[in-house]
Amino acid sequence: METKQSNDSFINNESTWHTYPELFVRNIFFSVLPAMVWIVLGIGAMGILGNILIILVYIKLGFSETINMSYLALAISDLLSVLSTMWSSILLSPIFETVLKQLPIATDFYFISYTCAWPLLTFSRSTALITAWISLERCLCVVFPMKVKRIITPTVTKIVLLTIFIFGCGPVVFAYIGIESEWRLDPLRNQTKLFVFANDSKQTTMLRRFASFLYGLVYPISSWVIVTVSTAILIIQLRASNLWRNQHLNRSVNKMSQTGDFHQRRICERSNRVNNASRVQGCKTQRSRDSVFYKSHQKE
Repeated sequence: METKQSNDSFINNESTWHTYPELFVRNIFFSVLPAMVWIVLGIGAMGILGNILIILVYIKLGFSETINMSYLALAISDLLSVLSTMWSSILLSPIFETVLKQLPIATDFYFISYTCAWPLLTFSRSTALITAWISLERCLCVVFPMKVKRIITPTVTKIVLLTIFIFGCGPVVFAYIGIESEWRLDPLRNQTKLFVFANDSKQTTMLRRFASFLYGLVYPISSWVIVTVSTAILIIQLRASNLWRNQHLNRSVNKMSQTGDFHQRRICERSNRVNNASRVQGCKTQRSRDSVFYKSHQKE
């Protein structure tokens, strides 16, 4: 009994060795966090610039092609995802800690979750769904090249993209239902700040779990399946068309070679006939000259 009680007290004691791995990982995370922040900000700046240029290019190209609409929607969604990622890096970085302390809002877990995590999930899943739609559109262009213009019209593309944004951004409303705010005293900084927190009622918890289920399981798996299946069909169809093209090309080459031999034989026959005719004509000319010379010699 004494051994069991001592083991229980050892496990329940937070100062024992079993908390060391967690503290070790936490120390490593906070030690590399400044470098990660600068890396994310640098890559994010390039992503923002690239997406803005893509948006301007496709706006200038126009929307006569339906794929331009899809690429424009993809660039907009990805731009919002990059902005959410950069904002989360700023809030988590110790570099901007002095600036964040001056804000009247507490930048705690709930604030980061509702201003960074949920928007990032929303726009990243919308980007994945738009990518799936583009893959499906490319697949239909190869499978039905003569009918794709009638299947995917500009109106259909607008409806699909609008539906993707509605279903991609709609569930995040469930996560924001039940948010409450309150002015509290921050004992660490001795300041009164606005704290944002979630209501832990049963209904709001179920709604947040439903949104997490959609963003964490349904949307990623569905987009991955669509992209994988569309890419597989695209590869199979391209290989089949390439094989068909090579077979018909070989047949055409064989026919051309056979036809070329036939023409070559005819050309040779014609040249032989011309040569024979020229020889005969030359012989006749020579004979006529000889006969004229012979008659003139007899007269003399």
